[in-house]
Amino acid sequence: MRSLLVAIPLFFACLATGAHAKNTNIVVPKGTVALHCEFRTGYLSNSTPSVVDLYREPGANWHVMDPFLAYFKKPPQQVEILVDNPKRITYGWTVERVSSDSNNFAARVNFRLTLIKSDRRASLTVQPTGFRSEAAWGRCLPLRTF
Repeated sequence: MRSLLVAIPLFFACLATGAHAKNTNIVVPKGTVALHCEFRTGYLSNSTPSVVDLYREPGANWHVMDPFLAYFKKPPQQVEILVDNPKRITYGWTVERVSSDSNNFAARVNFRLTLIKSDRRASLTVQPTGFRSEAAWGRCLPLRTF
């Protein structure tokens, strides 16, 4: 799992830049399914990640990695599928015990990513306990199987 923590975001970055032919140290287990989403977050705080990578290794649950988790040195979080119908799919995950150098503390931060299947539009909602919620909109690439 630890290798995938770095591999998925790097793999998508390599795909975008064409560097994948040069980068041979990325190992993603065969059959891994990944979803890469980018959000417009310029007006939001640093709590809302601009990039979210969801992945599922064969026989495992969905997990997420994003800059928010990396900043707080959190491991990939398990993701639950909350809604899955012909129009949309909603993924949800929770991060426990988040604090920063400025002494802000949230006991729990709930994330919800909703993907509209027809055109790949997506929304990301961040709900920290005791603080205001934020929402960002963007797009997701089609699911990739590696």
